[in-house]
Amino acid sequence: MSLHEQSIGDSPVWTEGDAFPGTLDSDQQNEVAGTGEAYWFFKNSFGRDSYDAKGAKMITVNNDPSIDCPNANWNGKSTNYCSGVSSDDTVAHEWGHAYTEYTSGLLYQWQPGAMNEAYSDIWGETVDMLNTRFNSPDEETHRTDGQCSKGTRGDIAVVVSDPVGTCTGVAASFGPIISHVEGDLVVGKDAVETDGTDTDGCSPFSNAAALAGKFVYVDRGLCAFTTKIDNAEAAGAKGIIFGNNRDGVSSVAGDSELYGAMVSQADGTKIKAATTPLTISLDDAATDPRDDELPLALG
Repeated sequence: MSLHEQSIGDSPVWTEGDAFPGTLDSDQQNEVAGTGEAYWFFKNSFGRDSYDAKGAKMITVNNDPSIDCPNANWNGKSTNYCSGVSSDDTVAHEWGHAYTEYTSGLLYQWQPGAMNEAYSDIWGETVDMLNTRFNSPDEETHRTDGQCSKGTRGDIAVVVSDPVGTCTGVAASFGPIISHVEGDLVVGKDAVETDGTDTDGCSPFSNAAALAGKFVYVDRGLCAFTTKIDNAEAAGAKGIIFGNNRDGVSSVAGDSELYGAMVSQADGTKIKAATTPLTISLDDAATDPRDDELPLALG
C-alpha cells in the first residue's frame, strides 16, 4: 500500500511498514487508514487478498492533478483523491470499483454503471459503519431527510418570448445546473442532409455568426445529440435547446459546458415559426426546500 502526492511514478510519501502517521497530512492519513480498512473488509468478508485476489499493491494518490476537484476516482491502477475528499466511506467506495473491475467486471455505463456505483456505495457505507472515525461528522453533514441538494438537477421552467410563451421543457443532463439563465434564442440553420432538415444541427451552422453567446434551437433527430452539441460549441453558443420530434420531452445526455434543455415538438414548431427575435429564460422550478449541501460526483 503506497501513497503518492502527484503520480504513481513519484517516490511514495508512505509505504506499508513506515511509521504512521509520520509526516502525512490529515487527508493522506485518511487515505492510508481507509485503504487498510477496505483491504481487511474484503479479506475478512470474502477471503480476497487485495482487489486482484493476488495481493496487488493498493496505491493511493493525493491531489492527482488529472482529476477535477472536488472528486475521487479509481483509474484502473490507483485510487485518487482531492484534499477534503478522503473520508473512510469515500476511500472504500473507490476501492470497491477496483474489486468490481476484477470480479464481475461491470461496465461503467447504463444499468451496469448504476450497479457499479451502487455496490461501491454499499461497501463504502459498510466500512464506515465498521469504525467510528467518521460516523458522527457524517451524520452532521447529511442532507435533511426528504430534501434534495441544490446541486441536484430538477424540474425547470422554460419561457420563450411572444408568440411562443411557456414551454414544456426538461433540463439536459450536461452543463451548469439551472438556477436562472436567460438570453437570445436563435434557430440554428444548417445544410439539409438526406432525411434531415435545415434546423437539425447535424452539420456546421450556416448562421454561426448569429449564434455566438446565444441559445441555439435545433430539431431532434437524424444525428447524435453530441454532434449537435459540438456544432453549437463551435459556433460559440451559450446554450442549446432541442425540439423533440415525438410526444413528450426527455433529458439529453452529453458532455458539455453549454446550458441545455429539450422542449416539446409543439413548442419547437412555434419557435421555428416565429417571425420576430426571441428570448428565452430557464429557471429552477423546484418548490420544495432544498439543502445547500452539494453532492460529490464520486467515480
